[in-house]
Amino acid sequence: MQGLYQDFDLVFAQPNGRPIEERVMDRAFEAFIEENGLPKVVFHSLRHLSTSEKLKASGGDTIPRLGMNTSMLCFSQKSRQKSTYSFPFNTGS
Repeated sequence: MQGLYQDFDLVFAQPNGRPIEERVMDRAFEAFIEENGLPKVVFHSLRHLSTSEKLKASGGDTIPRLGMNTSMLCFSQKSRQKSTYSFPFNTGS
């Protein structure tokens, strides 16, 4: 059975479906940042960015129709989600 794809329900995986080691992912992410002239950030900051952009797009609402809910971030309270996983943004026009 060696060589068969194993589905671990991962966002990023090796070609066989197994998890990618953190250091391998970090090196690939750093190379992507450098090759594309992007600001240097750590991979985990994408979680904050994603939440901030969803809150910005929804005017601060976390309703599921925008793909945003508290279970995604492991918080039971929306206020904790907003204060922990979002950057400040300007809601003015």
